[in-house]
Amino acid sequence: MTQLMFETFSVPQFQIANQAVLSLFATGRASGIVVESGASATSIVPVDDGNRVSSAILHSSITGRDLTTYLLGMLTKVDKVFEADDLKEPCSSNAKKRTIAQDIKQKLCFVAADFAATAKSTDIEKQYQLPDGKNLLLSNVLYQCPEPLFQPHLLGKQELGIHKLLCSSIEKCDPYICKVLYDNVVLGGGNTMFRGLDERLKNEVVSLASPNTLIKIVAATDRQFSAWKGASILCCLSIFNDMWILSKEYTDIGSSIIHRKRT
Repeated sequence: MTQLMFETFSVPQFQIANQAVLSLFATGRASGIVVESGASATSIVPVDDGNRVSSAILHSSITGRDLTTYLLGMLTKVDKVFEADDLKEPCSSNAKKRTIAQDIKQKLCFVAADFAATAKSTDIEKQYQLPDGKNLLLSNVLYQCPEPLFQPHLLGKQELGIHKLLCSSIEKCDPYICKVLYDNVVLGGGNTMFRGLDERLKNEVVSLASPNTLIKIVAATDRQFSAWKGASILCCLSIFNDMWILSKEYTDIGSSIIHRKRT
């Protein structure tokens, strides 16, 4: 990456920063724990005064792409346009179906406050208009789609849900910062944009944490861009000036300079 930026794009200065830390900075915090989930990665990253607690960082294999694929599979039972046989068509057709599934996921899917109770409800129906004008009537798939974030076994994965990973990560940190982490849980990335995710996460963590633990979930309305916002804030700080890798430094030292000045 360093070589690409300097030699191909000829940037005057460059730096690499952790995405989760940037999401935290976007909220005006220097300490907290970030649940960062996007299309290709999901991580739980505790941060103490701007520094990652590396020994306590945990990862989930459930990503935004996984949930889109999961939803697409469920949609094959909703309408014949998504049937498995159709999915064997050329890539262009498959891409269109995936784009539709992605759009449904982003616009209509939500995290159930109580998954079992919601499964018994008959009051969950939304219409989605396909590009050809046909309307799809959707119900259970809307809350089933994001549930693997909390129940990975639904995708056949034997691992902890994000709520348990969050608590486990905090438990790996020094006791002095645990209270601060519970009180500063920051959501970041497009895969955390599901309606109801913040409320469900809080309720799940409350049930796992010690009694009387104060838990606050920070869910900015534009958190899909939180890492970018955090980076723009960091670049404006005078203290960041000494962290830049300059073009001359790269020319003199090479790509190993990134290890000396990495944030």
